[in-house]
Amino acid sequence: MDDVAQQWADDPDVTEMTDTDLVASRRDNSNVSDPSQKLHRLLQTVRNGYDYPDTSWTLDTALRVELARLIDTDSVSFGHEDFDVRYTIPPTGWVKQQRFEKLPVVNEEELDLTDRAYNFSSPPVVMWMADRVVDEGIYSSVSDTVKAGLQVLAGRQNNPPRATVMQTSETTAQNESAPEIAILQLFKTGTQRRIIEYALYEMDDKQWYRTGEISAKIDITHNVVADAIQPKEGFIGPMIRFGVIEPKHNPMTMPNIPHYRPADTVVMDLLSSWDGYPLTELFESEMAQKLVPFFLFRGDNKAWSVNQIRHEGSFSFSPVANQIGLLVECNLLTTEEKPRTTAYRLNTDSEIYQFFGQLNDAVLDVAEEHEDKYLNSTS
Repeated sequence: MDDVAQQWADDPDVTEMTDTDLVASRRDNSNVSDPSQKLHRLLQTVRNGYDYPDTSWTLDTALRVELARLIDTDSVSFGHEDFDVRYTIPPTGWVKQQRFEKLPVVNEEELDLTDRAYNFSSPPVVMWMADRVVDEGIYSSVSDTVKAGLQVLAGRQNNPPRATVMQTSETTAQNESAPEIAILQLFKTGTQRRIIEYALYEMDDKQWYRTGEISAKIDITHNVVADAIQPKEGFIGPMIRFGVIEPKHNPMTMPNIPHYRPADTVVMDLLSSWDGYPLTELFESEMAQKLVPFFLFRGDNKAWSVNQIRHEGSFSFSPVANQIGLLVECNLLTTEEKPRTTAYRLNTDSEIYQFFGQLNDAVLDVAEEHEDKYLNSTS
């Protein structure tokens, strides 16, 4: 085993392997050319954060970590077994298990900005995989793959948001196995979006409100508001489930005393702290509700044309072409001009991308907590 791979040597999948690997020595050379100041800082942040011995070690680790992440997220057509890599790159699931914490960024005065290229070495099998990633259009170069790995190690690029089967009476009837990203369930209907706005900006957290009062204030009929709040067919209303409002009494055992106020949850803390593009406006677009998971779930930085998105997602061309600008406007996507078309790429450096990851995890955690609190409690 080469020295870099010792970082994941304790993984159970690794200890069962032999002590040999396919061309494991670090004898192929590559480089990251024309580094920006941001890359200088990111590289030094990762090297300092993990106390790596040199720049080559740092870049080689980043490349291997990103290759393993792409394999784990099914973003590439190959897997560990195709190259017999065993533990030359991290084993299945290792990258996700790390949950990389955000490293403190080095100060500008600590940087050496004179290097115009960073050279590094890596095993031939790793470079073969890196070339395959470029051939499949995931990244435009090996350098970009390395940069993505540095983002992961620095805690600046989250794994794709967790999917969930958060069942409701409606989704159960439609498809019991259909996964849906949690933040989409939070903003799913116009009623939910209006209740979120009302809870954030108008409700008094020291006052209890009845369903009829909320209905009158947001100008939506009582029954529709009740469906978003009160229990139905054994399910908690989504606004309680996801931590937007909280009931005075357990709605599952005392449904006839419906009093509510803004919830004191991490979901509401995150929503109240967000000062970027209004999320309730973004998710008013039905197409945006489809395009957001299309990009977030892929786990790669491939650039997609509208026609490619339409084909891959089985969407109609016009809605994609008309609505994708919303995702550019909110900075979730960047654009790249190509011959005869514009391509769209997930902007993993953006605040909204990072925020979606935090919010998605928070919604899942709060939903799990509330299911236990309300469904499994008799008080």
